[in-house]
This record gives sequence, C-alpha cells and structure tokens, in this order.
Amino acid sequence: MSFGQKVYRTLKGGFTAVGVVTVSGACLGYLFSQRSKDVLDVVPGIKKNKLPKEFILELDLDRFKIVEASPKGPLDMLQSGAIKSINVREAVDGIQAAGNDVRVKGFLATGSGGLMGMAQVQEIRDAVSEFNRRKEGKAQSVYFAEEWDKMLPCYFASAFNKVGMQPSGISCFTGFAVTVPFMRSLLDKYNIHPWFLTREEYKNAAAMFTESTFSQHHQQSLEELLKSFSSQVIGGVAELRKVSESAVRSVMDASPMSAMQVLEGKLIDKTMYRDEVYDELQGGNLPRVSLKEYKKSIDKEAKKSKKKEKSKSKVAIVTGVGAIVTGWGSGNSQSPSIAAGKIVKDLQEIRRTPEIKAVVLRLDTPGGSAVASDAIRREIVKVRESGRPVIVSMGNVAASGGYYIATGADKIIAHPGTLTGSIGVIVGKFNLKGLLDDNGVNAETISIGKNAQILLPFNGVDSDQEAIANKLIDGIYEDFVGKVCEARKMDKERGFEVAKGRVWSGLEGLELGLVDKLGGMSVAVEEAIGSAGLSPDVVSVVDFPPPKKPIAQLMEALSDSDGYGPGGVPAAIVSMLLGATPWGMLRGSASQSTVGLPGSEALGGLNPLTGGSGFLMWSLDAICAHEGINK
Repeated sequence: MSFGQKVYRTLKGGFTAVGVVTVSGACLGYLFSQRSKDVLDVVPGIKKNKLPKEFILELDLDRFKIVEASPKGPLDMLQSGAIKSINVREAVDGIQAAGNDVRVKGFLATGSGGLMGMAQVQEIRDAVSEFNRRKEGKAQSVYFAEEWDKMLPCYFASAFNKVGMQPSGISCFTGFAVTVPFMRSLLDKYNIHPWFLTREEYKNAAAMFTESTFSQHHQQSLEELLKSFSSQVIGGVAELRKVSESAVRSVMDASPMSAMQVLEGKLIDKTMYRDEVYDELQGGNLPRVSLKEYKKSIDKEAKKSKKKEKSKSKVAIVTGVGAIVTGWGSGNSQSPSIAAGKIVKDLQEIRRTPEIKAVVLRLDTPGGSAVASDAIRREIVKVRESGRPVIVSMGNVAASGGYYIATGADKIIAHPGTLTGSIGVIVGKFNLKGLLDDNGVNAETISIGKNAQILLPFNGVDSDQEAIANKLIDGIYEDFVGKVCEARKMDKERGFEVAKGRVWSGLEGLELGLVDKLGGMSVAVEEAIGSAGLSPDVVSVVDFPPPKKPIAQLMEALSDSDGYGPGGVPAAIVSMLLGATPWGMLRGSASQSTVGLPGSEALGGLNPLTGGSGFLMWSLDAICAHEGINK
C-alpha cells in the first residue's frame, strides 16, 4: 500500500475529523491572533474595541494591502499570508468618518507596498483630501515612506498635509511604462501555432502570442493610456503640492533621485526617520489606532445608535472581482472570479428583500465570458424593473465583459484612472500538434461531428470552421455594441466608433459618453441614495450578501461538497495535511478548462498563463522553464 493510500484510508477511517479540528483550530487561532495584533501592536491596553478619547489614525501600507474585497473566510485569511488586507470601501469610509470624529487628532499613513492600482489610489487619495478639508485647523495628515519604489506613492502622498521620506531614501518617480513580451518567435520555435480572431483592431489581448511587435493600433492605444495616466498624476501632484506641472515633470525626468533632491523639488516637506514621524503628530504622545480596527469600532458604535436601528431603508453593495465566468466559479480566493450563478442569485435575493431600496455594484474585472456577462446584465435590468436603481462603480479595471455588465445599470461611475471600454470580442486557441509531433507524442482523437475538434489544442482550424467562428463573434460583437448604444443613448455609428475593442481611461470614457460621472464608491452611494429618493440620514449602506462570522464561514466551508477531497474534507485542508499544494489552487478547477484570456468572449479559448488546459499548461511551463522565462 502506497503512502498516499495509507493517508487516504486514515482520513476516510476517522482521522478526517481530527484533521479538520486541528486545521480549524489553526485557522481560528490565526484569526484571533491577527485580530488582537491589529489593536495591541498599535494601541496597547485597548479592550473590547473601545477607542481612546484621543488618538492618531494610522494606515500602514506595508502591513495592509488595499483590495476590492476582503478575504471571505478563515481559510482565505490563512492563505493570504502575513500581509493583511483592508478593502477600498473600509478604507474610504473610515478616513471620511475620521474627518468628523473629534477623537481623531491626526492621520498618519506609512509605506507604499499596499497601493495596488491607479483607481484605488485615486479613491483613497480623494478621501484623504476630504479628511483634510473637514479637519482644517484641527488636525493634520502626514505621509511617510522610506522610499518611493514607483509612481503611485508620490501621487498618493501629495494629498497629505505633510510628506516625509527617510534621508537615505530613493525616489523612483520615473514615469509610466508598459512592456509586452511578444512570444510569437518563441512559439514558432516550438512549433506552437496560435489562432485568434478579434473584433476589432484594438482588441489586443492575444497580440503577445500572434505578433512579433506592436501593431499601429496596439501601440496607439497603450501610448494614449500612458499619456492619460501621466497627465493625471503630474497634474494631481502639482495641484496639491502647489508647484507647477513643469516642475513635477522635471523631477520625474531626473529620477531616480535621492530624498534630498526630492525635497529640493518640493515634492516632500522633510527628510526624517520613522521614529521622528510620530513627533509630527501631537508630539508623538497620543496612541495610534489602525484604520482597520477603527472602522470595526465605529461600525459597532453605529449599530448601537437608535437612529440606525430604526432605519428600514438600505443600499446594498454587491462586489464583483476577477474574471467573469459562467456557473459558480472555482471558489479559489487566490484567483477570484465573478461567477454569474452567484451574482444572479444575490441580485434575485435583493429583489425579494423589501428594505433594500437601491444597489451599488462594484466591479473590478478584466472581462470574461459574454454569456455570463449578459446573464448578470439581465438580472441588473430586472432589479431596476423592480423599482430599485442600480449604480455601477468601477475599480481599477472594468473592461470588456465588465463594461458589458455595466450597460444594465442606471449610471456608471468610474475613476479617471479606471481602465474601461474594451468593447469587443476575442476567441481562439493554441494548436500544439507541431510541438507534440516534434517530441514523439502522437495525440489521436476520435470524434463525431464535423466541428467536434474545433476547440481542441491538437489540431488547426480549417476555412469552414473559421467562417463559423467569424459569424459567431460578429453576432456577439454587434449584440454587445447594440446594448452599449441602447444603454448610453448612442446611435450605432457612434457606438462602433468608440468600441473596436479599445481600452479607455475613465477620464476618456467620460468624454466619450461611456461613463456618467467620475468618482468612487462614495459618489456611487450618493447617486444610489439620490436616485432612490432616500435621505442619507435614515439609510444604511450594507454589504450583500451580509458577511458571516468567521466560525460560520468555517463551518460552511467544511460542509460544502464542491471541490473537496476524500471524506468531505476541503482540498486545501487535505493539502495541508499532506504537505502539498492542490493543483486546483494554482490552476483553477477542471470545470474552468476553457476560461479565455482576459476580455475573451464566445468560444472560450485557452489562457496559457493563468489557467486552461492542464496539458497546455504543462507544455508552456516546460518551455518557460527551458527558456528562463518567469511567467
């Protein structure tokens, strides 16, 4: 009997319960230890989330990563590692609430590792500016980092009253760049033939496989995006640091540079060490409370408020992050998805919940299945027909299928730096027959049906099959553009002009009529409340579905039957017991074997870097390893 069989028999025979209890205990121990650290590491002596009479609010971006959606359960939190997370809404709501809280005597942000995207930075940056406005003359905000390792920390820092950097620090405020590793020659070397169809010329997701260099449209699209981002950052820094745009550009063009040079360029106020930062805020004598813990505490205070308890009107926040897929997704927190089955169910439940009067749908997605996108869009329309306005709030990216979903809403809110649009279609696959033949592998297929092999990676596509595929994606593209035109009140000619698969910034989207207003979640919530005819004073903003307590999440995870190992034990737990990494955690579930590239619709295709055919993954893994390529 093999070791694996012995382990399986042991699990099946009764050790399963022991293993589950052991790992469950580890999960809960981890959760509670992390929860206590949020308080005790920052504010010694706080008990039961009771806030001090006076304190400094702190956001350590080297400890907390800004995310769209927080980990949903104990196992997710356990897998997230030492870096904890705070979601965008938590951060923004907490900072804004602090602006009106007399107990908050200052706001300190440190580090930069947790800044994860242009739109997220803009959203939190706006919240800091609002904090400064509300606290003018009463408290100040301070930002400190040992160094700036990219553009966004400087952009974020400019919103604060005072900015410091370690004397030995280095600023990499060097500008924006994007690199596309064109792999066509590499694929040709190994006799792998990519086949992709796109609508239209700006739909470039597969260009790295099909081309050897930038096409005119590909280069134009990326250059315009970089110009937009650069203009937003330079203009934003210049405005809040009260210097000219040319001065900011001069600093950028002279970077990397030392902290002293950054000081001379007036992008920081002082060079200092971390221990000196605290003296900038009330002499360093006040306790500090982490933003995460502060938000938890004020939420508990709000629940005790009679005013909130009497509120029967609610605005529901539904969050969708990741690639858009049909069904219920893989359930893998390390590779989240917007699963149409789950989102549709949640929206249907909202229609059956009388106290929910409006919905804000937060999207952060590169796209995905057209079928799944249309199913979600349809349910959004049904929610609107029930008398509830739906507002879409876009995060760092809401393109292709993400924009498809958004066409069902009453209004679309985006940040200037949101990647949006990409109204187009891409389908395709890789033909591995040459690679297999060259390496002595004879892949034979038995099929019934003229086109049964059209999606298989072991053969090419003939002219008749390509004609079928072209007809199919033409229909999908025309339907997509038609829905955009109907939702955005455009004529067809204008709709096709702004489509073409081109990605736009949120700022460009506003100018083109693809976006209604610039802003973040706060703006979207205001729009939802106003559209529903509600008063902000008597409405509650709630996550939907409501978050469950950690123990309930754990029990639900342990009782779920999908994607679980022997004896009903979750694959992740079996993996921990065996000291192995489950393939599904890295590759996605087998049911997702035809997930397409970001932004792909229609035939499905294969994603060669983040999922898809296990055999294809093996092949490209081997090639990348042989060629020294880091995927």
